Amino acid sequence: MIISRIIKRCVALFCACLMAVALGGCIADDNKNNDLSGALAESLLEAAKQQQQAEPSTPVPAETSAQPNESDVLPRESDEPTQDPPAIDDLAEALTGWWVCMDEGSIDPKFPIINYFDGNGKVFLSPEDYYAFALGEQTHYCKWEIADGKAVYWDIGAPDEAAVKCDITFDSDEKMSITWPDGVASSFMKNTSTKASLFLKKGDYAYLAEAPVLCLVIYDKALNYGCHSLLMDDVVWVSCDDADLIAEYHLENAYFDNDYELYNANEEYTPVVTMGDEGTKFFIVDYDANGSLVFDKQVNSDEFMEKLKGQSYPMLAELKLEEGGFASEVREIYVP
Repeated sequence: MIISRIIKRCVALFCACLMAVALGGCIADDNKNNDLSGALAESLLEAAKQQQQAEPSTPVPAETSAQPNESDVLPRESDEPTQDPPAIDDLAEALTGWWVCMDEGSIDPKFPIINYFDGNGKVFLSPEDYYAFALGEQTHYCKWEIADGKAVYWDIGAPDEAAVKCDITFDSDEKMSITWPDGVASSFMKNTSTKASLFLKKGDYAYLAEAPVLCLVIYDKALNYGCHSLLMDDVVWVSCDDADLIAEYHLENAYFDNDYELYNANEEYTPVVTMGDEGTKFFIVDYDANGSLVFDKQVNSDEFMEKLKGQSYPMLAELKLEEGGFASEVREIYVP
């Protein structure tokens, strides 16, 4: 629908504006026009945060004609009004967030299935639905709850259809399955997982990927105000016992030196900006006074750049990327 396209364009504009602010801010600080794009981005994100943190009593936007009345579709044990399911300990906390369907027949970056479970028992079936609701627009959503210590998903369809109860089971904090009444299960992974993040980065929803990116890093150039430009090329660490990734990347005949391979689908370096000691954390692999390896030694920006520039080969590192091409963390990875 029109509002969905507008929202997607706003998100894309926000990312583009943010990159412009970063690069412009590192090189010169007299660009006044950046205030407008910053205000637009802040207003969109603030609206989403306020909606997600709203109390159950917060008025809900009017439903569309396709949105069923909850009193008609959700099963009740009495005629008394029901309240939103309470947030119960770890189950509710683990459930809240973005989930990407990873079923074999659903892994298409052009048409991904992405659900958002908010903290108040709502399940939005796409990022467009979630952002539309956050901005006060009419949108459809399903429900989730914790009942008898178990997570339950309610699939809500047309107004004249009864809600369908589905069981939710967790394999880990970042992987869950929704099992339908006929026994068919849909597998989901959280956007904070490496596998889901890699999948998201292949399509239009790369901004939802939150897992650190494993990549080869080389030094590019210094910018103003303590900022630096690095060049990164993302890779995938494939262990010799990871049958799924070996099959996916056709590494059956790979050598697996030191029991791993670095798979690089497209050898292409792209720029990323570090924001000095104030905006980016740096970690390196080093040796202590006794000659023992230290895997997460935190250093300042100058120390990290000195080590990176002194290498004759790219550094393997994990980067936490933010919207607009900024790195909030750069962590060197030990290579045997």
